[in-house]
Amino acid sequence: MTIIQTPRLLLRPWFDEDAVVLYKYASDPRVGPPAGWPPHTSVDDSRRVIRDILSAPETYAVVLRATGEPVGSVGIMRGHGNGQGSLRPEEAEIGYWIGVPFWGRGLIPEAVEALLDRCFITMGCTSVYCSYFDGNGKSRRVQEKCGFLPHHTEEISPNPLNGASSIHFTCQTREHWQARRVPGQHAMRLVPSSFAAIRSGEKTVEMRLFDPKRQAVRVGDTVTFTQTVTGETLTALVTDMRVYPDFSALYAAEDTASLGYRPGQAASPEDMSVYYTPEAIARWGALAMEVSVLPSSKPTHDGHFAEKEGE
Repeated sequence: MTIIQTPRLLLRPWFDEDAVVLYKYASDPRVGPPAGWPPHTSVDDSRRVIRDILSAPETYAVVLRATGEPVGSVGIMRGHGNGQGSLRPEEAEIGYWIGVPFWGRGLIPEAVEALLDRCFITMGCTSVYCSYFDGNGKSRRVQEKCGFLPHHTEEISPNPLNGASSIHFTCQTREHWQARRVPGQHAMRLVPSSFAAIRSGEKTVEMRLFDPKRQAVRVGDTVTFTQTVTGETLTALVTDMRVYPDFSALYAAEDTASLGYRPGQAASPEDMSVYYTPEAIARWGALAMEVSVLPSSKPTHDGHFAEKEGE
C-alpha cells in the first residue's frame, strides 16, 4: 500500500469505511458536475464508487494530516486517460477534486505536486497531462499553479452535467518539471531577537502562517532573513516543514527551545497574534519551518529596512 506524505496531507488508498465522509463532500453539486461526474446520491452510492472507481491503482484519498479525514481525491491514470485518449506507456494523466469547505487553501496543488514527483521519479514518465472542462476556472488555476502548460483543446458534445462543449488539455514534460524543481530562494523578515537566535543556532524552527507565500517553499530551498532594524541578512537552508491547523497545535507538538524560547521563558501561541489575525490562522494554518544557517552565510548589512516579522 502506497502512502504519500506532504506537509499537510496523507495520500492513501480509499477504504469502504470512507463512504460516509466521501458522500458528505461528493454529494455537493458544486464538486462533481464541473469535473464531469454526477453528485453522489447516498452513502451506498459512495461505497460503490470506492469499490468500482476509487479502488483503481494510483488513486488516493486526500487526507488531512491534522484531522485524519479524507476531503478529496487525486489519481494517476496510465494507458487510457480521462479524456486524453490512449496514452503512451511513458505518459500519465492526473485527476483531482476536493470538497467545497477546502477550496482556496492550496491543498490540491500540494497533492498534485506530490503526484508529479511520483510520475517523474518513481514511474519514469516523460510527460504528464491534465484536463478541465471549459468554464472550470478552479481546475485551470490548479494546473497553472502546478506548472502545466496548454497543450490542445477538443470540441465535444455539450456535457449534460455542466454544459461544456470543449475540454482543454494541459501538459508538463519531464524537462519542464526538472526546471521547476531548481531549489527556490525566498526572502523573509525577522525581528532582532529571532534573527540573533537563528544566527547563533539557538532557534532552529521559524514559525509562519502557511499562506500561499509559504506554500511556495519546499524542503531544500533557501531563505534569506533580513533583520528588521539593522537590515542585516543571513541565508538558511530549509531542512524540514511541518504544518499544523493552528499555532496552538504547533506549540503543543514542537520543542519550545527550537522555537527560540529560553529555559524558563513562557511560550504561548498567543505570541503569534502580534503577526497574524485569528481569521488568517483559521484559514491557512501554521507552519514550523526547520532551518539551518548556511556555513558561508555571514550577516551583512544591505541597507534594507523592513517593518515586521510576519511577512
